[in-house]
Amino acid sequence: MNRFHKIFFDMQEHSHPNERSFELLKTFHEYFPSEVSQLFRYSRLDDSFSGVLQYKDYKVNSLQHIHEYMKMNEHIHRHLKENKVKLFHGNRLQISIGGQYLAPVIIEDLFLIPISLNDVVIAFFTGLNIDFNMSESVIEEANDFRFAVSELLSEGKVMSKHDFPEKEIKILKYVSYGYSTKEIAESMNFSEANIKYFIKTVMDKTNSRNRTEAVAELFRLGILS
Repeated sequence: MNRFHKIFFDMQEHSHPNERSFELLKTFHEYFPSEVSQLFRYSRLDDSFSGVLQYKDYKVNSLQHIHEYMKMNEHIHRHLKENKVKLFHGNRLQISIGGQYLAPVIIEDLFLIPISLNDVVIAFFTGLNIDFNMSESVIEEANDFRFAVSELLSEGKVMSKHDFPEKEIKILKYVSYGYSTKEIAESMNFSEANIKYFIKTVMDKTNSRNRTEAVAELFRLGILS
């Protein structure tokens, strides 16, 4: 058990994901200080990332307006696939960042810690313009951090196929194929309102913000394949 397991032990009692995300980001910022610390979700299904929270100037702000495809940043994308801690230097990053994600500072360097469950990256922390010297011991501590976060996120009840009625699974499978709500309704002989309701139910069960995240979570759980 490393130091982060002990720090995160009390977080298991936090029932609200936003509270837990806030505490995780604060811990990341405390142990890997930088000008700006950020937390993002990552979906391998469509290689996209979406914002969660940002910590800057002792203030926490939401990043939920951000949703980008990883092709916008090939450098980060490549290393997320490798699932490794990495320090980037900003001269190349600044050029490749665009779209909805506008860096809040001029990037000199970016520290990346991916978070995975079952070897699938589901999120990542970034520190912009770090305030520490990179070393092997920092990489070791960063790995301790990400393994502890992964264990924290995997605590509790793990959903299985039994938690989802067959119609919900079938609807989300159609979603994964790219079907629209109207097309799914016609295929299953349901109303569009019913299809939207079932999709929303799965989103609530998986704590997803949209149907893409819900599909990605069902793939991660092995419910869709």
